[in-house]
Amino acid sequence: MNNVPHLGNVIGCVLSADVFSRYCKLKKYDSLYVCGTDEHGTATETKALEEGLSPQEICDKYHKIHTEIYNGSY
Repeated sequence: MNNVPHLGNVIGCVLSADVFSRYCKLKKYDSLYVCGTDEHGTATETKALEEGLSPQEICDKYHKIHTEIYNGSY
């Protein structure tokens, strides 16, 4: 959660989890789709330093952007 999403993000982490979650729902499996951020990863910390923000602020900033993109409102 340290950059504007691109095709690699979608294919690498979002799409597979979303497809599996939808499959589970179709099969009526008791499941929960949980997604999160990594406030403690090296890439996040590096990006935070570049932008002069804390890792939490970087995650909050890019979480908002990701949400808007996935909802079609960016």
